[in-house]
Amino acid sequence: MTRSKAIEKARAIKTQRVKDKIQSAINVLNLYGDVKITVRAIAEESGVSKTTVQKYISAQKEAKNTSKEVNFEVDTSLKVPYSEKEEVKKLGAIWNVDKKAWIAPAGTPREPFAKWIL
Repeated sequence: MTRSKAIEKARAIKTQRVKDKIQSAINVLNLYGDVKITVRAIAEESGVSKTTVQKYISAQKEAKNTSKEVNFEVDTSLKVPYSEKEEVKKLGAIWNVDKKAWIAPAGTPREPFAKWIL
C-alpha cells in the first residue's frame, strides 16, 4: 500500500470514529432528553469544531423530524441467525443472556429489524 493510500485510509477511519462519537452522543440525548450534553463536550470528545457538531446535530434532528419512522414501543425479541449477529448488533440490538435472544430496545426504529421480528 502506498503512503498516500495509507494516509487516506487512516483519515477515513478517523472520520468514521468522529461520526460514531457524535452519533452516540445524539443517541443519549434522544434516549434521555433531560440529560444535558453540550455541544462543547461533544466537540471536545470527538475532536471537531463546535460549528461542525452543531450542523451535524441539526441535520440529524431535521432528518428525524421529517421521517415517519415507527419505533419499537417495548423491548422486542428478534430471531437472528448466528451469521447475521454482527449486522443486528451494529443496528443497536442487545444480546439478552436470559432469553438467549437478540433484543431491539424500545425506541429504536422498527424498519431496520423487519426481517428478524418474531
